[in-house]
Amino acid sequence: MNRFVWVLLLSATVACSKKQTHLPATKENPYAGYTEYLIPAKQHYATNNVYQTIDKKELHFTAIFDSSCIYTNNNAENAYDINKLYGFSDCGSLHHENSARVGWLWNGKMIELYAYCYTNGIRKSALLGTTLIGTPAELSISIQPNQYLFTCNGSKTTLQRHCNSSNILGYKLYPYFGGNETAPHDIHVFIKES
Repeated sequence: MNRFVWVLLLSATVACSKKQTHLPATKENPYAGYTEYLIPAKQHYATNNVYQTIDKKELHFTAIFDSSCIYTNNNAENAYDINKLYGFSDCGSLHHENSARVGWLWNGKMIELYAYCYTNGIRKSALLGTTLIGTPAELSISIQPNQYLFTCNGSKTTLQRHCNSSNILGYKLYPYFGGNETAPHDIHVFIKES
């Protein structure tokens, strides 16, 4: 009988003991307030790209590229294809006719950022600056008569604009992978408009 009582007490003690779990300390979320855009593997277009018209003089935003933005192209000839980050169509036309965007690519060490536009159907681009993985980049595109003014962390570049309206007349353009190739794996970019 004593043996039975001991087994019963031991069983009750084990059954009622609480397992200790230590949750890791959490860091402040570096992406709080940002919209996450996912470009799924083998796709060009990002999720979360709702058609939205734009009617203002400037698009100002902060972007963060995480480690998923490190990639190798399948074809070395595509290594300098510019991916699109964010921007707008303009002049009341489709984006392959008139638009302005910030573009990007991974150069093996860091993210290169580009001023990228179509002006009356002609594509133009210019190096705007660089940023590191996980580091916020302050970016803007503003319109001026006959030109776009691109800024990246204070650095400025201009490209020709086809029309001279006082406001952007178009729709927002969201993250897009390519060039010719689709995303080699899931790509995440984080954007916060200001």
